[in-house]
Amino acid sequence: MIHAHMSMRQWLSNPYVLIVGFMSLTAALLAMLALLLLPQVSEVVDLMKWRMATAESFRVDADIEWHGWKTVSNNGGKANREQEAVRITTSGLVDRTDSESMEQTHKFRAAFGAPSVRYLFEGEYRRIGEENFLKLDTVPDDLGTFKLDRFSGRWLQLDFADVFGAVGVPFIGGSRSWSDEDRAYLADQLRITPFISVVNRLKDDTVNEIASLHYEIRPEVLFFKDFYLTEEKLRRGSELTDAERRGIDRFFANVQPEIGEMWIGRTDFRLYKLRLRFRYDDGVRDGVLSAMFDFSNFGEPVAVGRPEGEIEDVQKIIDSLLPGIVNSLPLAALGGQRVASEDESAAGLPSGDAVADPDSDRDGLTDTLEFFYGSDPNDPDSDGDGTGDGDEVEKGLNPTGSGGLFDFGMSEYLK
Repeated sequence: MIHAHMSMRQWLSNPYVLIVGFMSLTAALLAMLALLLLPQVSEVVDLMKWRMATAESFRVDADIEWHGWKTVSNNGGKANREQEAVRITTSGLVDRTDSESMEQTHKFRAAFGAPSVRYLFEGEYRRIGEENFLKLDTVPDDLGTFKLDRFSGRWLQLDFADVFGAVGVPFIGGSRSWSDEDRAYLADQLRITPFISVVNRLKDDTVNEIASLHYEIRPEVLFFKDFYLTEEKLRRGSELTDAERRGIDRFFANVQPEIGEMWIGRTDFRLYKLRLRFRYDDGVRDGVLSAMFDFSNFGEPVAVGRPEGEIEDVQKIIDSLLPGIVNSLPLAALGGQRVASEDESAAGLPSGDAVADPDSDRDGLTDTLEFFYGSDPNDPDSDGDGTGDGDEVEKGLNPTGSGGLFDFGMSEYLK
């Protein structure tokens, strides 16, 4: 016993043992202190939102998919289930260094249809300040009565603010009359609204070679709805009606969030990856919407530049088509619609002075619009049904055959 006691005393008096013991104790205390000083989950999320809101430049890759079924009735009244699928992928760069002139460029691919792809769009979008440029490398041969081959492979310039201002339906339209105060207020709401809640802390991970904090998250649908109501009020400059609010309530009541994931950098607290998932079921349409976002290249300069070569300004053509398209959208009943000006027909066609384009057959449609509608610019009644092309378009009818002018297939995804 005495020998054992002496051995213990000699072991404790060994300077090397004391040094190692002291270092271990110090390391343990530092680890405990570090745990106390680490930001809590809510602080991590708040830091991430602030870092993302103030990021001057970054790269974002997005992959958004909808897979579901829709119940439809045939002529015999029998209900059938039709499969639906939409997938949109984009890869782009955003530069907000100059607050007066944001620059961004995105390559995109949008595929519609199930079980096979019915419509495919591929191309590139660039924004330089207030200028918007679009190039479609792949387009469908046609979209119902619209012939799209003229768009393919060339740069088009358009005014998105004008387009969104004319559309004016929920989730799509915008207003050109927002004040700087309104925009600043909406930006603040984006930063402070708790769109997601953290469900669980997962094992730390590495994303894009960045050591990241990894969390299970759940989208907060109620806050998504509240933010949407705020945005709609600002966009329209007025309160929503009771009927509109009930419609929005019904929509969001059919949305059920599912568990997603989030990756935040351990040292810089930037968002590097986000996965969201929602299930929707309104009794007619049901399915799953999933979205994956990857962020990278923070702080790296973005050189966008205007497209080289010939650029076609298609704004006048779009302005002429928008009113008729908007009035045919199922969503139009939920939001404000654009009112045609005095110099426009009921179909939204501009006056001769508005579009410097001839009307060879003098049927009320310019030759360019005849091209897009697929009608004959040299025949005032292309389908020979006794009603002139211009009159049919004015009534929302197809000038090349039977049916409605804007029944071109895409609208079924908005019903």
